[in-house]
Amino acid sequence: MASTPYPFSGRRLGWAFLALNLPQLSQTLLSFLVAPFINPEDLGVVALGAGVVLFFENLRDAGLQEALMREKNLNPALLNSVGWFLFIGGLLWAFILWKTAPLIADLLKTPPLREILPVLALMIPLEGLNRVPLALLMRRFEYQKLLKVQLFPLIISLPVTLYLARTGWGYWSLIWGGLLAAIVRTLAFSFIWRLGRKEISFSALQKALFFGVHILWQVFLAWGQVNILRLLVGRFLGVNVLGLLSLSISLTLRPLSFLSFPLLKIALPYFARFQDDPAALKRSYWHLFKRAVPAALALAFVLGVGLPPLIPKIFGPQWKEAAPLVRFFALVFALQSPGWLTGELFKALGRPGVISRLMSFQICLNILVYALVIPRGLKAFLIAFFILETSFSLFNFVLAQLVFRDKEIIFLRWR
Repeated sequence: MASTPYPFSGRRLGWAFLALNLPQLSQTLLSFLVAPFINPEDLGVVALGAGVVLFFENLRDAGLQEALMREKNLNPALLNSVGWFLFIGGLLWAFILWKTAPLIADLLKTPPLREILPVLALMIPLEGLNRVPLALLMRRFEYQKLLKVQLFPLIISLPVTLYLARTGWGYWSLIWGGLLAAIVRTLAFSFIWRLGRKEISFSALQKALFFGVHILWQVFLAWGQVNILRLLVGRFLGVNVLGLLSLSISLTLRPLSFLSFPLLKIALPYFARFQDDPAALKRSYWHLFKRAVPAALALAFVLGVGLPPLIPKIFGPQWKEAAPLVRFFALVFALQSPGWLTGELFKALGRPGVISRLMSFQICLNILVYALVIPRGLKAFLIAFFILETSFSLFNFVLAQLVFRDKEIIFLRWR
């Protein structure tokens, strides 16, 4: 049997991982570079503002980027319809953010957000224009070009941000630098694709939205679970334990996300190529699986073994209790890796509703169990966390195998 055409050589895969991780890497680099010239409060204010904007951006996107990445037959009418929806929706959400900025600032007890959020709101329609060309580059696997498009705004905005920070602009240096980067990025993406005045198809847009709303729901399910879990831990175990858990999860999950995030972005358009060819789809799944899972296991092992002894030395003796937690979370996240690809598999098959329903059930069960066990102590919570997270990951892996055995199983009929 012929092997599945794989669009990534080792070099091309490297471009993909670099391009898709560049936004996170650039934010980390920027934080290190400007930190000597601004106060911690400035960085905290910008982080809060960015979190609010991300919430509105998720509402604007409505999962449409993923819808374009898995669509079998793109046409100008669909692209234009999605593009206009994202841009007009971006203007609407930017207006809402502008009007609600004082309320959000009061709710978060951060007065500077009154001035910051209206400026950050300008990025919402700007970045909305970038979603269609970004999806086109990703479904064509043109990651070297994507890297150039994303690197150019960084090169332009970084010197401006540093200059403003050095001359005492505080958090405004990051705000204006970020806005400049968004403008340059939008101009760069316009050479890939731009809005047209005609060719609008409401039926095609409706179909894409039906797919995308499930993606949006999955994003908010994950967001809701994380924040409810934080509230439960903080309420019953105290902020000290919450801080230890937050640092431990960050030290393990963030490095693994540099592997998992680009992998999942690659998987969707790759699987979508073979959505009508079950044999090729199965081969493409195992092609990625055999590379992703061993890499995740190796990285988790390095983190679990190498990080704990360094924690007291780097962060101070007050963080020594985080060392065993890092080992624990490295093990859990490693055992989750076999289930990574299942969600992208169902998206590629045009059945995101399956994952939406499974996630809804999983998260409701998780919250119920955590609410019962967290008051019993940290050990009870960690045992429950291990059982729930690894069990659902194993179930996701088994579900993918059921799909390959029978493409028309009952799960695929859930819409």
